[in-house]
This record gives sequence, structure tokens and C-alpha cells, in this order.
Amino acid sequence: MVDFEVNPEDIDEIFLDSLNEAYDQWGSRELYDWSVKRKVGMIESDIILARVNGEPAYGAVLYYRNVKTGEGRSVRSCIIGDGWTLPKFRGRGLSTIGIGKGMGIAFERGCSLMIGIGRVNNVSQMNMTVNGGEIVPASYVHVMKGKFIKNNGLSIKEVDISPSLLDRLVHLNEREKRGTCHFSYDPPEWESQFVERPQETILLSIEDSTFIALERDSNVDRILSVISDGTISFTDAFITLYQWSGKDVFHYTSVPGEIEDLKRFEPRITDGYLALFRSGYLDIEGGWKVHNGDRM
Repeated sequence: MVDFEVNPEDIDEIFLDSLNEAYDQWGSRELYDWSVKRKVGMIESDIILARVNGEPAYGAVLYYRNVKTGEGRSVRSCIIGDGWTLPKFRGRGLSTIGIGKGMGIAFERGCSLMIGIGRVNNVSQMNMTVNGGEIVPASYVHVMKGKFIKNNGLSIKEVDISPSLLDRLVHLNEREKRGTCHFSYDPPEWESQFVERPQETILLSIEDSTFIALERDSNVDRILSVISDGTISFTDAFITLYQWSGKDVFHYTSVPGEIEDLKRFEPRITDGYLALFRSGYLDIEGGWKVHNGDRM
């Protein structure tokens, strides 16, 4: 017997333990609280749980966000993410059902759009398409350290966040992404999403023109967001960051031009996708501009 629940009581430890079992050490309680319990936007996240004969078997989270469409319309949306099925319950279609349940909850909450994010050619993509998801290509790009790249002479430095800089970042983010579909934030939401994270995160400035939010690990720097006034190209910004970093650099993007620019560095590329579920007619033309920090 399968029972689906929404926001069951006393679920946090069960959900975190299940994530770590399904994904072989997904993360800490600190990461869980930041990811699942933190509110970005108007609505707190919803937890979906399926039990099989009383045992936790499947779970997912609905993260509510604001999306700005290519025509400039703001729409309430959500990301369905951190989905897991415990090994002994796989192959029963729980994820497929769970995605459908997620759509129902999201649309009841007033969302016009639900978004799934993942890697191509795995079970999750199949479950998304079975539920009617429209697939938008994206890429996970990993550039290994040690490549010789000619210095472009641009200066880069770490900067502190101030209220005025935060306002500027949000303004530049909206200006740069105008005409595309993208996640939209007010200043406190942007800081919460891209700066106040469990792992070490810094903000870099290149010539006071391009800003990169960067999550640092011992062996890899992960680009969370790139915001520019247009003076410096994405390629030049990446070269400057790569030379400064001295580590592997990871970048997730749904922007085709960025992917093509990075191929010159002979990266390891894994194909990914956005799966879009609309509650009705919604114009989402103009392409999508999504980076790593947007998705989690």
C-alpha cells in the first residue's frame, strides 16, 4: 500500500537520512536546513513523502521561486528537487507519481510553472517527460586545473557585500537577463541564495564590471552566479577567474553561448536539462538563463 503525504510532522531526520542513503552522503543537517527549511519568496518549501506499507520510500521538495519570463512577466514558480527513492523501493514508479503530485500541489499554491532539473538520459528525465515536462538543454561543465591560458590582464579581487552593492547586483542581474526566462530575486533573497550558504562562499569583482559568486571547496571552485554590466565578455571573465582560482572550476549553465565559450578549455561536460511544467498557457520563449546557484 502506497500513501503520499505533504509536510508530515517530525519528518526532517527521516528525510535527511533517506537523502544520504539514496545519494551516498548527500549532505549535513546544516545543508538540509539551508536547502529545505529556508524560505525564498512568498511560500515555505513543501515536502512530499511516500510510504510503502508504512515505510518511507520516496521523497521530494518543492522550492518556491519567482521567475521572470522573456516578456518581463513575473510568475510564481517552483523547483521540484532533492527527489530520492530508497533502493529497495525503486522500479515501482514512485518518482513518476511524485512528480505528478508535485504539479498538483504547486498549481494549487498558485504557481504557473514547475521546474525539474537533472542530468540527461537518467531515470529522472524519463519520469519528467512521462509527466509532460518540456525539456530545455543545460550543461554541467568541469574545467580541470593546470591548463595554460594566456593572461588577459584583467584585475580580480574579493569584495564585501554592502547594501548598495547588493542593490546594484540585483539591478544588473535583471538588466543582463532581460528578454530571457530566469529566476528573479529581491536583494535579501539574492544574498540568501548566493552568499549566505553553508559552504564557504565569496563574491569576486572583475574590474568593478563583472561579479562572480563563488562556492569554494578544497579542490574545486563552483560558479554560483555571473553578473555583468556587459563591459567584459563571459569568456574573459572565466579566464580571469580560472587563473585566480588555481583549482578545478565548475559551472552549470543553460546558456548555449556560455557552453560553446567553455569548450575551448577542453572541459568535461555532462548534458543536463530543465523540465518545464506549465499550469496553462504561459509564454516562456526567449531562452533560459540559469546558473548553479539558482538550482539549489
